[in-house]
Amino acid sequence: MIIFTRSDNKPVQTTRHLSENIDMNGKYVVDFPDCLKIDRLDGTPIDIVSREIEPQFLKQYPSYDHVVYNPIIDNYDFLDDTQNFPFSTGQTASRYKIGETPNTFAVLPVNTSTSWKGVAVTQTIDISAITTDGLGRETFLLYWRAVKKTISHDQSPITLLNRENSPSRLKYVEAEEDSQYSVYISNNDGNTYELAKRLTPVSFEERSENVRIAFVNHSSEDIFFLSYALMF
Repeated sequence: MIIFTRSDNKPVQTTRHLSENIDMNGKYVVDFPDCLKIDRLDGTPIDIVSREIEPQFLKQYPSYDHVVYNPIIDNYDFLDDTQNFPFSTGQTASRYKIGETPNTFAVLPVNTSTSWKGVAVTQTIDISAITTDGLGRETFLLYWRAVKKTISHDQSPITLLNRENSPSRLKYVEAEEDSQYSVYISNNDGNTYELAKRLTPVSFEERSENVRIAFVNHSSEDIFFLSYALMF
C-alpha cells in the first residue's frame, strides 16, 4: 500500500503492514495486495492506480483475464442503497457511511438494540459487458483490505515535569476477517450470496453475468474498507 498526504496527495511511504508506529494524521492509503510491485510513484494517485497498480493485478494472478479494482479514493457511486442483504434472520438494509475524502467508507457496527449488522452492497457488476467474449464467468478472485481506526487522546504534561505534549494520533489497525467482518459475493444479482475469502477463488456451477459484493460488519466498531478488487 502507498501512504499519501491529504493536503497535497504526495506519496510519503510504501508499506506492507500497518504497524502501530505509522502515524496516519493527515494521511490516507491507496491499497493493493502486498505482492504487487510498484515501480513509479510519480503523478497523481489516480495516475499511479491506472499505470502501475491495475496492470499488476493480472500480472500477479495470470489465471484471470479481467479485474475490477476500486481503490475507493474519490468514487463513491459503487454502492447500492436500495439493495438489502439476506441474513438468516431476514433482509437487512444497508448501514454504512462514506465521506468526500479517501479512506472514509465504513460499514457500521452491530446495532445492539436490534442486533442488525452493518452491511454495504455494491451496484451490479456486469461481467458480460467487460469480457472480450461477452459472456459471464464461473470463477472469481476477490481482494480487499479492512481496517479499524484508533485515535489516541491529546495528553498534556504534568505540572513541574519537563515533558512535551503528546498530540492526538490516528492509527489504522487491520481488522480480523470472519470474527470482525465478512465479505460475500453474489452470482445472481443479489438474490443469494456466498461467503468469500480474501484472495481465495470462488467458483459457481454456472457462468455468472451480474455480480454483487457485500461487506458485513460483525463487530462493535466501524470497519473501514480501503479498497477491493474482483478478478475473473
